This record gives sequence, C-alpha cells and structure tokens, in this order.
Amino acid sequence: APPAEPLAQHSDRLLADVIAMAELAAAEIRASAERDAARMRARTRETLGEAEAALERHGQALAALRAETDSIEQAIAGLRAQARALEVERRRIDEALEAARRRR
Repeated sequence: APPAEPLAQHSDRLLADVIAMAELAAAEIRASAERDAARMRARTRETLGEAEAALERHGQALAALRAETDSIEQAIAGLRAQARALEVERRRIDEALEAARRRR
C-alpha cells in the first residue's frame, strides 16, 4: 500500500484540480452569459429604435391625416355654402319666372 501522506497529497491535488476546473468552467459560463446579455441589450436597443421610428412615422401619418381631414371639412363647408347660395338663386329665378308668367 502506498504511504498515507502521498495518498493524502494526491487526493488534495486532485481536489485542487477539480476546484480549479470548476472555477474555470464558472468563469466561462459567466463570460458566455455576459456576451449573451450584451447581445440581448443590443437587440433590445435595436428593437426599441425600430419601435420609436415606427411611432414617429405613425405620428407623422396621423398629423397628415388630420391636416387632410381639416382641408376636406373646409371644402365641404365651402360646397355647402355654394349649395345654399345656388338654392337661394334658384328660388329667385323661380319667383322671377312665376312673376313673369303672371304678367302675361
């Protein structure tokens, strides 16, 4: 049988090697997790940037639609005023024609 001291030293060395490998594996896992987190943050920033750009475009489209709606409403109001004026003119003409018929 080997002497007790060398076996204990060998066991301690094996334990130290296992601990060193575990620490190395833990460091690799931490580094990998940090890289993954950095990639996720970059994707999140990119996605947020795209969302902000889409919201900006949406806001611009709404503003353009609002302006177009105002313009259409003004045109409608103008057309209604013209229709009222034409109706008044038609009544005047009808009355003038009726008066002319009565004079005959």
